[in-house]
Amino acid sequence: MKPPLLIFLIVVFTLTSFTQIYTIPDAEQQPAWVFPLWFEDGTGARDTIYFAYDEYAIDFGIPSADVVFGEDLLPLNLDTFNVFWDEIIIGKAHKVVVFKTITAPIIISFLNAHLPLKITWDNNLFYSNMLPFANNFPLPNAWGRFIAGLAMILMVVLQL
Repeated sequence: MKPPLLIFLIVVFTLTSFTQIYTIPDAEQQPAWVFPLWFEDGTGARDTIYFAYDEYAIDFGIPSADVVFGEDLLPLNLDTFNVFWDEIIIGKAHKVVVFKTITAPIIISFLNAHLPLKITWDNNLFYSNMLPFANNFPLPNAWGRFIAGLAMILMVVLQL
């Protein structure tokens, strides 16, 4: 009786260790790696955007979009605090960006933000074995660089 239970626990542990920690809301399929960026403005209003990787993705760009991964233009409430990728297009914007190859910086834009802005993320995601970069343990497999400007923040994820 104990060996089947032990085998079951090992299988469950193995499967859960490879599952995605964070998920993209309303995506039909989850990418291999999801990196949420959580924002809070000076009033306490919060919003989240998602940067993701999948080997089957179509690189971000208009008009291409990986709607299966949740990368689509979503309607914005133009009266509230919003964070989004790139720009607003007819009252809609991208909250999700999914890449197959990371080739250029991406602009993060804000609407109705009150300073100061706070950004948080999970550092452990840079060590993910789902990224297409070599495992450099104990160094991260990737890293992020944020460059602040007057109206935008650029984010680049680069291989070390």
